[in-house]
Amino acid sequence: MDRVTAALCDYAGAIAYELLDERTQHQAKVILVDSIASALAATRHPSVDIARTLALQARGHDGWSSTVLGTRHRSTPELAVFANCTMMRCLDHNDTYHSHDTGHPSDQIPGILAAAELAGASGREVLSATVLAYEIFCRLCDVATIRGWQSATFTAISSAAATSQVLGLSRRQTANAIALAVVSHAALKVFTHGSDGLMWLTYADANAVRQGLFAALLARQGVEGPSRPFEDENGFFERVSAGPFRLPALGGNDHGYRIHDVLVKKYGTCSHLQTAAEAALELHARLTPGVPIRSIRVVTNARTIFNCARPDRWRPDGQKAAHVSLPYCVAVVLLDGAIGEDQYTDERIHDPEVARLMQRVEVVESPAYSDRYPESSVTAIEVVDEHGAAFVAECSATEGFPQIPMTAEQVSEKFDRLAAPALSPRLRQAALDVLWNVECLEDVGLLFGLLAAD
Repeated sequence: MDRVTAALCDYAGAIAYELLDERTQHQAKVILVDSIASALAATRHPSVDIARTLALQARGHDGWSSTVLGTRHRSTPELAVFANCTMMRCLDHNDTYHSHDTGHPSDQIPGILAAAELAGASGREVLSATVLAYEIFCRLCDVATIRGWQSATFTAISSAAATSQVLGLSRRQTANAIALAVVSHAALKVFTHGSDGLMWLTYADANAVRQGLFAALLARQGVEGPSRPFEDENGFFERVSAGPFRLPALGGNDHGYRIHDVLVKKYGTCSHLQTAAEAALELHARLTPGVPIRSIRVVTNARTIFNCARPDRWRPDGQKAAHVSLPYCVAVVLLDGAIGEDQYTDERIHDPEVARLMQRVEVVESPAYSDRYPESSVTAIEVVDEHGAAFVAECSATEGFPQIPMTAEQVSEKFDRLAAPALSPRLRQAALDVLWNVECLEDVGLLFGLLAAD
């Protein structure tokens, strides 16, 4: 096998819950609580209905089934994973990793949980596989340049490695799973440009995680992939990345784990807009009520502008487009003093009042802010009202950024708020009690019963 495949297999075979420090064990639980909250918030969303309908039409059998989150239905593993990951990603509440590339490592958790159900794995095995999945995904984001491809390309690879570990695959089988994921899945970035393909943004990582799990299941059945998927002729280095790369030292053995470097979102919108939302909320509280706004100037980094302030972002035509629109975020928060589901309804997105204020938003890059990215994501907003009064706010990080980690209490509050549409207060508390002590579960499949409505 090539050196990248060998390094990933060696790492997957070496990591274990007992070898993780207490801080990393806790962070894995933070991620699990936050991710399941993000999924439960979206159980009634139309995009989720599509994926869940597919999963509910199939029925797994003993030894070959996984639970559809929020129900007691056991579908086939790959369809359950697709539905559950769609839920987790749908409303943009789940975490993000900012680096050379950007992505959502928590999207892998449904694959890990499905593999755990199949294998009867413990909570400790789920937590260690979560750290493994984050480490591989984030390190690939750090070092690999993929030309025109989206980070879901990495998601399939890291998901294959993590689910292989949970399923108890051998080193050879794990190598085959990784190879099958590499050669079968590359996600084009075309759907992130314009608004006509943004619906697929909800499903892109779900498809990658489904593919990663399916690769592991194929490898378990004896399917072999190419031995050198990264380095061989027409392999990943030649066709997907901008040339070879060398993986840095992975977490453990005095090297920090990347799971501590993710952004756990305070607000349910794009990760690049967290600081803009925070600054706009501060300004809303300071503006003179009833005095119209004359102009809005937003200063931020180049990555945020590339993702959220291209010309089409001034014309969001739906929820997903609004989630990645800097002018929409700033305008609606200045008007409403809030950023939540009420700000992302079709009625509010198409409200003429919001549209008019968006047209007064100017966005410019600060080279100094760009130099500070990704360690911080600075946004400054200046609002001038019709009387000529100027108001300025700047934010470089919110609670949930790596430098300001959310407390367990804050994550629990987020869970209670997001899961409220899906679970009763009794079930929400019961689920939290189990999730914060998930390392005590001998069979993590028992968790799903607590995540289905009474």
